[in-house]
Amino acid sequence: MFLYIFLVFGFSSLFYFAGARSFLRWALNTVKFLVVCMRLTILLYASCIVYTLTTSPPCSDEKALQAIDKLCSDALRGRVFGNLCGPLCETLDIRYSSCTSQGGEKDVFYVSWNNITTTSLVMKRTRFSDILSNDIYSSGKERDLEKRLLMKIESLVNGHLHIKKSFKSVQDVLRLFWTMEKNVPIGSKKSDVFRNLHGLALQKEFVLSILCHNDDIFPKLHGSCGSFYFVERMPFTLHDVGISWSARVAVALKLLDLTHQLNYSFHGKLHVCDIKEDNIGVSYHNNSVKVHILDADSVVLNDNLLIEMETRHCVDDAGCAEGNCRGVCNTKIGRCQRQLINTNLQVICQQIFSDSDANHHHGQLRHPPFVIRKGLEEILQECISIQNVDETDDKTALQEMEIIHKIRDLLLNTV
Repeated sequence: MFLYIFLVFGFSSLFYFAGARSFLRWALNTVKFLVVCMRLTILLYASCIVYTLTTSPPCSDEKALQAIDKLCSDALRGRVFGNLCGPLCETLDIRYSSCTSQGGEKDVFYVSWNNITTTSLVMKRTRFSDILSNDIYSSGKERDLEKRLLMKIESLVNGHLHIKKSFKSVQDVLRLFWTMEKNVPIGSKKSDVFRNLHGLALQKEFVLSILCHNDDIFPKLHGSCGSFYFVERMPFTLHDVGISWSARVAVALKLLDLTHQLNYSFHGKLHVCDIKEDNIGVSYHNNSVKVHILDADSVVLNDNLLIEMETRHCVDDAGCAEGNCRGVCNTKIGRCQRQLINTNLQVICQQIFSDSDANHHHGQLRHPPFVIRKGLEEILQECISIQNVDETDDKTALQEMEIIHKIRDLLLNTV
């Protein structure tokens, strides 16, 4: 009897402990699996946050309004100036609408200006322009401070474009930046005026918009207040132009005109190193279409870009690329050559007119009428194959002119 009980108890215990160990092993494996899943979830969540913050910083209406409130507080105290401080801070004709996180290193706000008619504007400021030392113009003789300012302004303006523009007096800067000296109230502190001018000169897009205002390359500059400047808001970009063939042809013709302006309308050839649909604005005035470069910071004077290229180390041609602007690597010495191998027209043909990953509609000149389909395809391929071999050679310029005329003639025959 006792033997029977012992055997039953022994076998029962054996099965119990064996089952318990199996259960523990299963539970331990389950816990390990859950821990791994939790870690992966946390890692994925953190990666999403980092990606969001680095690619598209969050936009806050609260922070935007705080920035405008601070600007207006300084304006009402006579510390910042500009022709649009009054409409923004006193009469309140300029009103905040929204902000955008697409400005990169800039604060970009959308505002409406209820002047004679309601005008949509973009209010911009490069963030570092607001971090000027209060001491740089706060002490010293007035003449020394003026010399310091003029040296800073000349260095910044010429550095943006690699041009030789000189300023003999503060009035020269005032006339350039604010058009009229009356933007500065009588009795204003010179140190505040100097910091204001310096803050504007830091911003390449503002300077370019002023110097190129007659060429209509960029959206119209309406003015400034402090370090903020206001430009016309484009109602559309190339991304929005895709309804009809005639509408796309009208825009394409203006883009051909734009390439000519970039080559010949300024102190030297301008390169746009970030050509894509969303960076070309489209507006309509009196039944005519206009196109404008929205990212002026990507515009570089030819000589400036070539000088910068020579300073670069490289192992292949990829190391000599600045966005769409592509250079050549001398692999023997590991340096970029003083040369660009593509042009604005070549990039527009490749990235805008033809089917590419850069556009959303498979090319602005997609689905052409059958009568020009073959001819247009051939001329676009010729355009894409342009090689800017020698800057001193007129061959590329002549080739571009011929290509522009051929594309223009083909398009005009269909509208």
